[in-house]
Amino acid sequence: MKKLLIALILVSSTLMILSLFVHSTTSNVIEKRIGKPINKSPILPSNLKENEKKYLSVSESVYDTSSSSSYPVSILNATDSRPSDKLFLKEPDKVVYLTIDDGPDPNSTPKFLEVLQEHDIKATFFMIGATMEKNPQLVKDIFSQGHAIGNHSYTHNYGSLYKDTESLAEEINKTEDIIFSITGTRPKIFRAPGGSQRMRKTELVNKLDELGYAYFDWNASSADTDPNGVTKKDVIDNIKHDSSGVKKVITLMHDNHRRKASLEALPELIEWFKENGYEFRTLNENVEPFHFKTIHIKESSNKNTITDSAYRSVTESVYSN
Repeated sequence: MKKLLIALILVSSTLMILSLFVHSTTSNVIEKRIGKPINKSPILPSNLKENEKKYLSVSESVYDTSSSSSYPVSILNATDSRPSDKLFLKEPDKVVYLTIDDGPDPNSTPKFLEVLQEHDIKATFFMIGATMEKNPQLVKDIFSQGHAIGNHSYTHNYGSLYKDTESLAEEINKTEDIIFSITGTRPKIFRAPGGSQRMRKTELVNKLDELGYAYFDWNASSADTDPNGVTKKDVIDNIKHDSSGVKKVITLMHDNHRRKASLEALPELIEWFKENGYEFRTLNENVEPFHFKTIHIKESSNKNTITDSAYRSVTESVYSN
């Protein structure tokens, strides 16, 4: 009996050591991927520092009530791991893709174009079909000045867009036809409203492939959709923080006159990227895409508590657009 008890103690100790080793190794892998240490203690929204609140939009990014899943979804920045035999364009050692969503906007789009023209920079505009219908001249201006145009759905309505493959295809095709009617081109790049984490059904992603579309998420967010509002300094700090040490940067800003902080920050951000050796390029279907990696995390019994994984998903550039 004594020998059996000793054996059980040894096995239990070994399992505990192994568990600690696996946890430590996993944390180290994640820390290396995101370039920063992981905070090991849960953080409550009410206790966040003021300069951290701009990263937080729990209802949009962590606890998504529109999902049928019983688990919240945590998104860590990661290139999609699905195998592909597609050959992509060779990119510079350090490259930045400025992407601007939700336009065109009669008040802010001309100002974005003015800043970009002044600095001789091209950007990628992911635009909404219904909005383009109302502002065709702005779409022509964007196209004629050499910027890239991307499909951002027709309605930007999560409920209808992601309902099923037919709804997704209908909105994408309708928006593509609008772009063609204005520019005579059919660009095959898509930015999922709210990010690709919204497309939780494999068949939706497969439908994009079937339609010949490449979809792009982002890894440097302005956080300019924060419901509490952001300042020019906030946007600059957010983009610099997310871009630090990253060789391929895809920014996220919004073309909306009610969110002018990104527009105000753009000149300084352009200069910062230039000073740090980045080359500016626009997205197209031949650029290797960047996708969020979706990880399901266990939901806390306290709905107001954000787990470490969920908090990281918010602070690591996952914002609803």
